[in-house]
Amino acid sequence: MIRTIDAVLELGHSVFVCLPYQGPLVGLLRKKGVIVYVFSLGVLRRKYFNLIGVFAFIWSFSYAFFRVLGIVRRNKIRLIHSNTSTILIGGVVSKLLGVSHIWHVREILTSPVFLRKLIHYCLANMSDKIVAVSRSTLDHIFLDQPSIIKKALVINNGLEIDGYLGGDGRQLREGLGLNENDILVGMIARVSHWKGQDLFLNIAKKAFLEFDNVYFIALGSPFQGMENLMDSFRKEAASLPDDRFFIHEFSDNVKDYLASFDVFILPSTQPDPLPTTVLEAMATKKAIIVNGHGGSTEMIEHKRSGFIVSAPNDPDEFLIYLREYIKSPDLREEMSKGAFDRVNKDFSVQSYTHNIQQLFKQYLN
Repeated sequence: MIRTIDAVLELGHSVFVCLPYQGPLVGLLRKKGVIVYVFSLGVLRRKYFNLIGVFAFIWSFSYAFFRVLGIVRRNKIRLIHSNTSTILIGGVVSKLLGVSHIWHVREILTSPVFLRKLIHYCLANMSDKIVAVSRSTLDHIFLDQPSIIKKALVINNGLEIDGYLGGDGRQLREGLGLNENDILVGMIARVSHWKGQDLFLNIAKKAFLEFDNVYFIALGSPFQGMENLMDSFRKEAASLPDDRFFIHEFSDNVKDYLASFDVFILPSTQPDPLPTTVLEAMATKKAIIVNGHGGSTEMIEHKRSGFIVSAPNDPDEFLIYLREYIKSPDLREEMSKGAFDRVNKDFSVQSYTHNIQQLFKQYLN
């Protein structure tokens, strides 16, 4: 969202943002001169999938509708940009007022089916332009709503690459008791039912049987209210040597963690639209292995900037590629260079800003 707002501000336009809750983003945006409103936006969440939840959603959505309607009318807003497909209010208001609407889709929703179909219907019928963060994301919508192809495009997210240079992983590696010949395999993700922590564990189990100098670390925390998933993850990991498999809560110091890795793995068991952690790993020159679905298959060029597992969720195929990396420092170096060159060329902030500005100019000039 920040990069989209910065791109629009550069064009000299005023920006009004509606957020569903208070947080650091509010102050950051206000410092940029953005007018920020904070109120419930009727975000589609699983907590609404029951009888009481339905009534709660109707109230939240109705309140958001009248608030957004008033904001658009008072400020004579000419373009609405929805930053996620799970907030429908922008589409409804734009349809009612005849205001142009760009809908940015950052999710690949597979279930529940009724919700997926509802959201995809709204995307097709309540937007002037659909922006998907990856071709995989767009193709997923296209299966339900083939008509969107006329008004949809892909704009890949961009990364501020300079911000990931200069990371120092030596202190972390020393703290784990590793020397320069040890191989540290890492993942960074929210602890959830589909981010692949269980698959990561299975890969580690197989690697430990074959190599004595390989270590694994999972960095990430669960969402509030989902702490039971972290408890389950730790319980499963207890069967592995605690001096070879590490679990760390999420840290803001991501670039130092990435600097400590020799190999980065993306084990998400469901399609991830365009995982930022892969871009971060590319920017920090990591040897990378990704699961063979979702946006990561567009980010990594197989055998040029990393490896793509062709049979998604197969720990044995992950191990095949991990084995190649472990045995060949030269291969790790070659792949990490390929990844860095690719993120610089195709996933930079400059590229994203240019593409977003060209799109917004069509509706604001």
